[in-house]
Amino acid sequence: MPAVCTYSGHNVIKVNTSGHFLQRLQMYNDAIGRLRQQILAARPLVSPWKPIAANLAVLWGNRDDFLQCLSLRDEVITMTLPWRSSGRNRKWTSRRDRRNVLVQNYYEWTATEPLCSWIGQRGFTKARWDAVYNRTCVTNTSRSVVPTSLEPVYLHGKPINVRDYWPNSGDAYPAHFYTHPPEHVFYMHLARDAVITDLGDIISGSLKFLPYSCSQDTTATPPRGYAKTVVYGEVFIMTQFWGGAHFHKMLEGFPRLAPYLAFLRANEHVLIHAAETSGYTAATLHFLGLNPERLVTGLCRAKVVYMPQSTPCGFAHAQSTQLLSALYRERIRRKATTTRNGLVLVQRSGTRRFTRAGAIQAALRSVANETGLVFELYPDQPPPSMDASMRTFAGAAVVVAPHGAGLSNLVYAQPGTYVVEAVCNPPHVNMCYQWTAHVLGMRYHALPSRHGCEAVIDVDVDVITDVVRMYARRAAAELRVRMRGNG
Repeated sequence: MPAVCTYSGHNVIKVNTSGHFLQRLQMYNDAIGRLRQQILAARPLVSPWKPIAANLAVLWGNRDDFLQCLSLRDEVITMTLPWRSSGRNRKWTSRRDRRNVLVQNYYEWTATEPLCSWIGQRGFTKARWDAVYNRTCVTNTSRSVVPTSLEPVYLHGKPINVRDYWPNSGDAYPAHFYTHPPEHVFYMHLARDAVITDLGDIISGSLKFLPYSCSQDTTATPPRGYAKTVVYGEVFIMTQFWGGAHFHKMLEGFPRLAPYLAFLRANEHVLIHAAETSGYTAATLHFLGLNPERLVTGLCRAKVVYMPQSTPCGFAHAQSTQLLSALYRERIRRKATTTRNGLVLVQRSGTRRFTRAGAIQAALRSVANETGLVFELYPDQPPPSMDASMRTFAGAAVVVAPHGAGLSNLVYAQPGTYVVEAVCNPPHVNMCYQWTAHVLGMRYHALPSRHGCEAVIDVDVDVITDVVRMYARRAAAELRVRMRGNG
């Protein structure tokens, strides 16, 4: 591949649309359906599967010009839903944009020291959160009250590490990440006669291309035994590395599928490649109105492959996650009404459990009683059912948790929910749930563990109680306003 790639127009199809976000998304899905018909008309599924090459060119999505490089290859067609600009000289703001994002209002996230000091120091955190946040962090919790715009970096963000992606020597993303939205809202790759690997990568012709996810296999030879695998007709890919783990399937796998529900519902013969074919994945597919029997997994081949854009490891894609959350909440509302009056404490009994879990639980029960909220303990042993998790988080006004997969359930919660997370101390600082809460339009506050991670999380009981009490009072006041409005 060239050092820097530029777009080749004939392998990229831009679906230029007007209207609000959901209207544009439907037209984008319709366009994918029409392209599918053209592909199958030109070469029906009864045609033999064409073998791949023995030596492969590898294109990895860690490059910022990944799409441009891919456009130079004839093995793949990429369809994009372009970003609709509000004007050449007007600074973008989500607050008046209903064409490119589903959520308009966001809230500045805050943290208790020394977390902001860590983020302010170059290279202090292993995952380079200083570069991600441009060494900006706020401790004043009153800043989270007033709605603001989504920062453009949340539309570009991806992991920074010296092995895989190291822009500006790890000190910062490219400058435009912080100032301008991307060129597209969504994109999807379509390929013929492809091998699908265990990790959800694609090999077609002499090209192997893999998205930037939690890990990668850049081997330039075909996987062993692929020629004896089953050949499917059409397959949509939601598989990513670690796709069977709870956080990754909830906030990286299913967000890839969410923008394409209309296409998948209209084309029932398209199978869905996932890291698992049962459990949470099958139940969620059924909840979203798709037949779980369409699930396939593992190394296989397909005559037509649909690969949606990937989710960078730990960096929830804003519009996909917003859309998935809205789909969940719409279906939850159909089943039962929820009053957002819960103060939910997520319990962990294994690693990253609170050192003073009992004292924190007692203190937060007291806060709930003071403010009129309903305390609910969300256990991990045994884990609640999917329906119970949905009800709990859809009804939450405040969510409190140590860092862990229980916070993945924020995807069921409402925009504006207050989230208090106890995050790990260095070198294990991981802000993936801040990112998730923020792109979902929630208010978020982080308290750093004093020591002990990854075994335990140790925070001062009084400090976490004070933060939760402040949020609970705000949430209770907002609840009273809603109740008066509904009365």
